[in-house]
Amino acid sequence: MQASLTKKTTFIYITLIISQIFFQKAFAVSSIQEGDSLFAKRNYTQALAVYEDIMQRQQEVSSAMLLKMAFITESLGDYTRSLHYLNLYYQQHPSQQAAIKMNEIAMRNNLIGYDYSDWDFFMIFYQRYYLFVVLGLSLLSLWMLAGMIRKKIRGTFVAGRHGLALIFFLGAILAIFNLQFNNRKAIVSEDYSYMMNAPSAGARLVRVIRKGHRVDVQGEQDIWIRTEWAGKPAFIRKQNVWMIE
Repeated sequence: MQASLTKKTTFIYITLIISQIFFQKAFAVSSIQEGDSLFAKRNYTQALAVYEDIMQRQQEVSSAMLLKMAFITESLGDYTRSLHYLNLYYQQHPSQQAAIKMNEIAMRNNLIGYDYSDWDFFMIFYQRYYLFVVLGLSLLSLWMLAGMIRKKIRGTFVAGRHGLALIFFLGAILAIFNLQFNNRKAIVSEDYSYMMNAPSAGARLVRVIRKGHRVDVQGEQDIWIRTEWAGKPAFIRKQNVWMIE
């Protein structure tokens, strides 16, 4: 009886979870259509409210929605949020056009931290696709190893270059796994944000900055983000930034 009850209970929970997933997806699709309809009618403020609600619920949004949100907020004069959405878009789809647009907004508002280099572009691709590279190299290494073992079993000569190639691919896999590149960034979201020389409210003040600047995130300590300003170590409160990850 208890086992039967447990099975029934499990089935009910599974059914509820599945129905909830479908409900959330249906709700999201409906909300997106509502937002797109408002955007098409140029009811930008209302469309933005719908998009931001979707973003808050789902945590992840499409690149098309991020571009619309960036367009709306820039039109409303909210350059900080526009840069935030463009940064999130760039994380999904690195492109020169997006980088140029962010740099344009930054220059117009005298903001720093938006210079892009080929290295930044490479790092975005590295973070997004390195697992696929590792998988490809692993499969190639396994194929080469299997071929070498098969030749050994058959008593066929195995060329030394095959072993060197296998070592090279295995070394590349280990190197990729051990690379620790830090490409985390944050946008200052509040005006009159204090940057201190240590993670403490009683530390020496480095600079008071306004919103919109973008900084490299070198680490975190309690409620503080470790970064640098004008080449010097600096700390800013987490509540005063939007993380770009």
